[in-house]
Parts: sequence; structure tokens; C-alpha cells
Amino acid sequence: MSAEMFEHLEKHCFFRTEPQPGELFRFTWEELSVPEKAAELIAVYGSAIKAKGPDVTAAYFGSWLGGLCGALQYMISFHQAVFRLTPDNLTIQAYPRGHHIAFAFLLADRETTEVPSGCREEWRDALLRDFYGNRLRPTVEAVAAAAGVDPGHVWNAPVTRIHYAYDHLLETAGDEEQRRRVEEDFRALLQGLQGEDFGRKRNPLDVKFRYVENPVAPEEKWRIKASCCLAYRTDSGHGYCYTCPRLTAAQRDEKKQAMLAAAATS
Repeated sequence: MSAEMFEHLEKHCFFRTEPQPGELFRFTWEELSVPEKAAELIAVYGSAIKAKGPDVTAAYFGSWLGGLCGALQYMISFHQAVFRLTPDNLTIQAYPRGHHIAFAFLLADRETTEVPSGCREEWRDALLRDFYGNRLRPTVEAVAAAAGVDPGHVWNAPVTRIHYAYDHLLETAGDEEQRRRVEEDFRALLQGLQGEDFGRKRNPLDVKFRYVENPVAPEEKWRIKASCCLAYRTDSGHGYCYTCPRLTAAQRDEKKQAMLAAAATS
């Protein structure tokens, strides 16, 4: 079971069996709740991604946390067992991958905890509440403080990625029973957890999305992101994403035409 679980986490959730070459930084999850280490991450990571402000760095970091969140939902729903996603067992590494900086999540051990017989809902709910309230929240708040932003700025960053991970789990569920578990477990995440679990007035993951057509496949709908990733505020030349919530209708149409033109010449 653990080998199959880890294979999925490697492919979809940025987990790695060993540190990656060209390391930019490596922090234990525990360290990132310490103000000095969070400040170090903001400084080093911000320089590497050519961020024009610490708020950009905090948003980028928050986006990568979506890998951890998606990993937890996958393990609960597909295997009814989890690796120890705890600050003492997880290391977060950044390294160059092509022209970008990628993250790797490294587990010290791969011990698993399985659902107790007859107590699945209680087990799941306790896992989610502990992961977000006691594990992730201190890191989010430390990184936000180091960047000088409200914690909501960091919480919003992984939301879109988490919802796409849910889509993938639904699509790859092996049968109706597994699909039902995916739906129920995601509902527990969005509606079972309250704002206080995140240190917020409301659950920041429970978002109603707007959608836009994929320009080259109109039958496919893309989510307009829950928040701007701030890529336009890096010296990468990236600009705004097609699904950025900041775009006006005219700006999005301009990007659409450019994407269609590029597709026609490829």
C-alpha cells in the first residue's frame, strides 16, 4: 500500500524519495513556524523567483502547499491510510527545475496510520482538523508575518490547486464507492472544517468558482483562479495568466486570441 501511495504523491503532489540536486534551500516543516526561518525562506526564495515584493514570495510558497493538501485527500479517500504528514517528519526543499524553482516534500519515514475499524468519519475529521489547524496554520501564519501580509493571502494561494486535485481524484476513482468517499471527504474538508481551524472568519478553501472556456477546446471549462498568483510581479516576463481573476473581459479575450494564434502555428 505505502509504495502505491508514494508513487501517486511523487507524480502529482511533489513528493520525492531523496533530496534533489542544485538545492536552493531545505527546511524542516517545524523550522518554518519559527519567525527567523520563515524570514530566511522569504528572502532566499524571493530572490530565486525574482519576486518584486515579499507578498509575491508568500503567494508562491502558499501555492506549493496545495501539494500537501492534495496528498492528504488522496490518501484518506483512496487508501484510508496516511503517511505521517507532521512537522517532525517532513522536510521542504526548493531546487531548480528547468527555468523554474520547484519544491520537493521529503518524508523522514513512511510509517502509515490506517482508519480504525468502525470510526472512519471521526478518524478523517480529526486528521483534517489536526493537519490544518495544528500543523499547517502555524507555518502559514509565520510565513505571512515574515512577508508582512495577512495569513489569508497565503491560505488563498493553494485553493485552486486543491480543487483541481479533487477533480483528478473523482476522474481516477476506481468505482462508485471510491468516488463517493472522494466526494464525502472533500465535503468534510470544505464544510466540516470551520474558519477557526484556519484562524480565519470562514473556511478559506470553500470557494465558489467562476469558469472560462479553454480557448483551444471550448467544451472544456477552466476555473478562474481563486486568487492571483502574482506571477506578473516577478521579473520572469510571465505576465497575467489567462485564468487570472484580475483580468477584464477585454484582457482575457486578448489572451484568448493570442493562444488561438499560437495553437494555429504549432
